[in-house]
Amino acid sequence: MELTKTTHDGGYDVLALRSDALGFVNTVLVECKLYDLHRPVGIAMVDRLMGVRSRENATAGLLVTNSRYSLDAWRAWESRIGRDLKLVDRGELFEWLEHYKELPDAAAT
Repeated sequence: MELTKTTHDGGYDVLALRSDALGFVNTVLVECKLYDLHRPVGIAMVDRLMGVRSRENATAGLLVTNSRYSLDAWRAWESRIGRDLKLVDRGELFEWLEHYKELPDAAAT
């Protein structure tokens, strides 16, 4: 896993590489958005990450926010890009954090 620079990061914050069972490397670009709770992440950010995913020839994209997504963003994700992009909102993010907190070596990393 590799973190990008805080500015001019190329459109993503984390580059994650993962080998599958056959040894193929999957590249996942992660973009994190820290928004006010009343400000949803819109379709423009979804489209932007999909463009970056395509440009970088990545396997998938992961858009994570501490807020929520607009209805247009969810519709775009469901209708045309759900397989190449995962949207993670506040609720799912907090579930991940709770799960991570419960892992035995979470404190050691």
